[in-house]
Amino acid sequence: MTAMGFVEEELAQMWAELLPARTEVPLDADWHALGGRTPALDLLADRIDDGLGVRVAPGELAVATTLAGMAKLVRDAMAARTAATRGAAPPAPAPAPAAARAERPVLSFAQQRLWFMQQIDPDTTLYNVPTVLRMRGALDRDRLGRALGALVARHEVLRTTYEAPSGIPHQVVAEPARTGAEFDLPYTDLTGPSDLSGPSDLSGPSGLSGPSGLSDGADSTAGPTAGPTAGPTPGPTAGPAADPRAEAARLAAEEGRWVFDLAAAPAFRARLLRVAECEHHLVVTFHHIAIDGWSVEIFFRELGLLYGDGASVPQVPALHYADYAAWQREWLQGSTLDALTDHWRAVLGENPQALAVPTDHPRPRRRSFRGAVVTRTLGAELTARIRRFGRAERVTLNMTLLAGFQALLAGWSGSDDITVGTPVSGRTRPELQDLVGCLINMVPVRVRLDGDPDFRALLARTRTALIEASAHQDLPFDKLVEVLVSRRSRDFLPVFRVMFSFLKEQAEPVFPGLDHCSLDLTGPQDTAKYDLSLYAQESGAGVALTLEYDTDLFGPDTPAELLAAYEQALHDAITLPDGPVLDLVAVRFRGSGSDGSERTTHLDR
Repeated sequence: MTAMGFVEEELAQMWAELLPARTEVPLDADWHALGGRTPALDLLADRIDDGLGVRVAPGELAVATTLAGMAKLVRDAMAARTAATRGAAPPAPAPAPAAARAERPVLSFAQQRLWFMQQIDPDTTLYNVPTVLRMRGALDRDRLGRALGALVARHEVLRTTYEAPSGIPHQVVAEPARTGAEFDLPYTDLTGPSDLSGPSDLSGPSGLSGPSGLSDGADSTAGPTAGPTAGPTPGPTAGPAADPRAEAARLAAEEGRWVFDLAAAPAFRARLLRVAECEHHLVVTFHHIAIDGWSVEIFFRELGLLYGDGASVPQVPALHYADYAAWQREWLQGSTLDALTDHWRAVLGENPQALAVPTDHPRPRRRSFRGAVVTRTLGAELTARIRRFGRAERVTLNMTLLAGFQALLAGWSGSDDITVGTPVSGRTRPELQDLVGCLINMVPVRVRLDGDPDFRALLARTRTALIEASAHQDLPFDKLVEVLVSRRSRDFLPVFRVMFSFLKEQAEPVFPGLDHCSLDLTGPQDTAKYDLSLYAQESGAGVALTLEYDTDLFGPDTPAELLAAYEQALHDAITLPDGPVLDLVAVRFRGSGSDGSERTTHLDR
């Protein structure tokens, strides 16, 4: 998921074109701090009017001053426009802490879905979010433990469990630990004999021994010992591992397969591994019910600040996830809910059909969620050309890459009606920017290729579809399905089976006193939530492509060939943007066997 929404991406590109330095524009960028002049805000207002279809006064932009603040003005204007044309409800009220929290705080819509899926398959690890922070330098373990303790105290969702005594789940938020308390961080030294004096293994899946989060003093090298099945448990390390980094990777993978008991302990756990004299790996595994990609960035950014002197850490947030969940439930009803569902009904129709692409194997009756990935990199030269073409067409890199993928899917499937799912942050208000929790939502992006469009026309259609999807992203996907799809099957994905996600290059966490830190979010590569999921992440001057595929449907050759065809399709589309896009050779992808023969494929409708 991109760290910016579609509106923010559009604004960032407009800023870059108008600012004297033409620099990268982060979400917290300040117009004046980057050299933006007040008269240029007139031009920015005109571009917003032209590109996003709403009018925001230059004076309001001057007061907002930051990219996030201006994005809020644009979103409010878009909501007001929708309300005026469709009789919709006004923009959402600002979320705020509840004056008196309910005795049993409700789950958000996203949490409810994730909780329900975990009940259906209690042993699933499909919704785990594994991360590894690699740290080089003289690490102070005590400081790290205190930083983790302070972070858990800051964010309620990190110390929340989910109980359902009457079948209806609710949040149970533990009290924070006392100031200065250490997080119970298990430690394994893979370079030498066990260190039995350090903090022990977890008393539960979260690393919290009850509400306080304090250590209980067990064996420091023990692996997971609580909760449901979690794979093999390593014993004490009597000596150095033959290959500490390989052993660290094995242990990280094992942690990533932890099965969370959401009623027994909070939905995250951590473990520290020493792999060299001045090199450690902090393995943190979350359940998606407590986190999303945006929140992972907040987690490690704040952990680095707390590891330092803590002076620059923002004050403890007044708004917590339980407050957000209550606000979401209260707001998304009545005329607001009706307006959102009316929009998506107009876009998708009743009982929208998911795109069917040819598969190598027949679709099984039940999904196993087994998957694999193939990777490829768009080189610096091609990426630079795609960026230049996009700027000329007034679209973002995200939009150009998605349009190329839609063209390829159309040529491959033989359909001119392409719906792809894409994640959105769900953080449409400033109050939600620094909230840790699961706010992410999936939105369908439907684009038709009827009329034999050229690539410029397809790009314009994609741009409009993405902006409209962003403006109406507040309807939880499950609600959309509930309203529009009359019959659902657990074995088949409604509305879309292909996903596209664009990700900005992530900034590495900074820990004062350490030489270098890098965050690995790769995780296990043996699962698949959709038939195909294409991740495109900015990487230096290029774009790293990862295609996750369902191994029940595809062998390894088809996804690899599909990525190669995608790269060629992008090249051809920006080289020949005025001819029918479906006439491009690369777009007419068919796939072939390893001997060059055409593959036998299966198509379900």
